[in-house]
Amino acid sequence: MKKVKDQTDSMLMNAKALLLGSVGRLPTALIVILLVSLAMAFITAAILVMSKPQSHKSREFLPLRLEVTENAPLIDKKSMQGTWIYQTPTYAMTLTFIEDRFEWIVLFGDIKEAQFFARGNYRLEGDVLVLAIRPDMGAPYDSAKPWLKFLPIAMTNVNMRIALPDKKLTWDIPKSEQKKIIAEVSAIFFDRPDGRFEWGRP
Repeated sequence: MKKVKDQTDSMLMNAKALLLGSVGRLPTALIVILLVSLAMAFITAAILVMSKPQSHKSREFLPLRLEVTENAPLIDKKSMQGTWIYQTPTYAMTLTFIEDRFEWIVLFGDIKEAQFFARGNYRLEGDVLVLAIRPDMGAPYDSAKPWLKFLPIAMTNVNMRIALPDKKLTWDIPKSEQKKIIAEVSAIFFDRPDGRFEWGRP
C-alpha cells in the first residue's frame, strides 16, 4: 500500500503541472473536469491493485485480431504503467495501467452530468494491445459529486497497435477496430479518423 501511496503522491504533483500548462489552451470547465477525472484515476489505482484477474480465462475474452508486426520494437510493460492523458478542446481522456489491468475514462466538455469509462484487463502481444471489459470490476464513484454518472463505454474488446516513442504512448486503431467502440465515445474518431492518439503523462 505504501507503493500505491507514493505513486498517488507523485501523480498529484504532476496534476498541478498539468493545470498550469492547460490554462489558456483549454476551456476552464474542461480543465476542471479533467483534473477531477485525474483524481478519480489516482483512487482507481489502489482499486485496480486489489482487483485479481481471472487468469484462466484471460485469453478467452482478450482475442487477438490484428497481426503482430514482424520485428516491431519490444514494448516494456513497466513503461506503460501509471496514468496517461489525451486532451483536445472538446474532450479529454485518462488511461491508467496497473499491473495487467486498466481504466479508461472519457469526458466531454459539453456533457457535465456524466463521464464514460471502461475497466478490465489488457493483453500485449508485440505491438498489438488488446483491451477487454470486466464488468465485475465495477464503476468509478466521485464522493464529491455523487450526482455524477459513470456510464460504461459501449464496447466489449478492442485491438490496436501501440508504441512508446519519446516517453509517449501512441494508439493506432484501424477502421475495423474503431467499429468495436460505439455510441457516444465513437465521437473521438470524428477528428481522428485515422485512429491515431498520442498520450502523454500528466
